[in-house]
Amino acid sequence: MKFCSAEHVSDQELLDVLNAAFSDYLIPMRHTDRSLAQMFRQRSFCRSSTIVAKAEGRLVSFWFIGRRDTQAFLVASGTRPEWRRRGLNEQIAQRVISGLKGQGASVLRLEVFRDNQAAVALYEKIGFVVKRKLDLYEIPPGTMEPLPGVDTASWSDVSEMLQAHRDWQPSWLYENESLSAIQDDLDCHCIRSQGQIVGSAAVIRSSNTLAQIAVRPSARRRGMARRLIAHAASKAPKTAMRIINVDASDAAFKTLLTACGARENKGQFEMALPLG
Repeated sequence: MKFCSAEHVSDQELLDVLNAAFSDYLIPMRHTDRSLAQMFRQRSFCRSSTIVAKAEGRLVSFWFIGRRDTQAFLVASGTRPEWRRRGLNEQIAQRVISGLKGQGASVLRLEVFRDNQAAVALYEKIGFVVKRKLDLYEIPPGTMEPLPGVDTASWSDVSEMLQAHRDWQPSWLYENESLSAIQDDLDCHCIRSQGQIVGSAAVIRSSNTLAQIAVRPSARRRGMARRLIAHAASKAPKTAMRIINVDASDAAFKTLLTACGARENKGQFEMALPLG
């Protein structure tokens, strides 16, 4: 068994082991060359911080890591089904953690489905602690009719407004830096009043995911968030709109989503491991 960084590993090898590891996941998924490239861009994938295990001429296990300054994020981890129950995940984790400390990282964050008890137990054993609960929602196609008064905008038009007026810090996937990296795949919407943007939303087009939404405090309780969601959902009337990693402590936003016809799906934990 050989452990190494991903600095000299091809994207095709990474794609192959990722798809194999996630073939029987709680929510099975299969990436393509294009979706892998977008995942890496959006999550600030770092080859030098990533560790993979290789045996019999191919990758068998991995921890993909993203980096932003002193912050690190577990992009994905997994093991081919036939190589499980050999402690590879934990062995890779210790190498990743040691490497990140040597590179000056201060914290390693991750997200994990709350009902994936085996993964949660492993992360807690390693030293991760739960920081918050993140909820996932889906608005079925055709649920909402478009409402007037919403304009199209660019990411540069709305990014600062979203950062200034959102009610909670987005998860790693939906931070401004993540969205800036994939702005060619964003549809942005806004509501203007007296020449000023007072409400805005950013949607990832390829997955129809509402990534961020915010309304200025002075313009709240006027139905603007609902108008933004309805307008965004109507742009893909045959596709469900996903709202992922909603801070579970935001009861008002949950009420809004329920009023919009959203259905709650599997939730996640956001966990963190201090490295300093």
